[in-house]
Amino acid sequence: MKVDNAHHQFGFTLIESLIALALLSIICGSLIYSNPTVALNNTVVGDKLFYSLTHARRVALQSRCPVKVTISNDAFEANQQSACGSATGYNENSVFDMPLAGLSFVVNNSEKSLRFYPSLALSETLFFLADGSVSDITGSPSSFTFTLNNRTIAIDGITGHIGTAAL
Repeated sequence: MKVDNAHHQFGFTLIESLIALALLSIICGSLIYSNPTVALNNTVVGDKLFYSLTHARRVALQSRCPVKVTISNDAFEANQQSACGSATGYNENSVFDMPLAGLSFVVNNSEKSLRFYPSLALSETLFFLADGSVSDITGSPSSFTFTLNNRTIAIDGITGHIGTAAL
């Protein structure tokens, strides 16, 4: 008479489970990085907008030359005068012909645009001046507020302070 002491094991071994988990991780990782719309969400673009505005202001203060910033629903552009004639202001003849490296960006996917509320008609232009203030296209100090779907970015016209608040 033969006694069968073999126990039937159900399930997977630890090695099999780890291999399956590793393969699943590789597949998920490759899907996320192959689709730029997953990686670029509105929070990332909002962070980039806040950083770019802050950096543009810092460049104006340090170089003592105004910086022109143009913001639209799908782009951000920052330019500086290559030769500024005034330490604090600018005039209508000022040429902003020197792009600030690394600050300009375009959001190509319309689903992931900056989504301002209310939407900007065409674009908004503001100037960070060397004295720390911010002005509009007419040259007068002006405050700006940009409301995205997840945060508000406010710029004080007199002090040039840039603040952000989550919605």
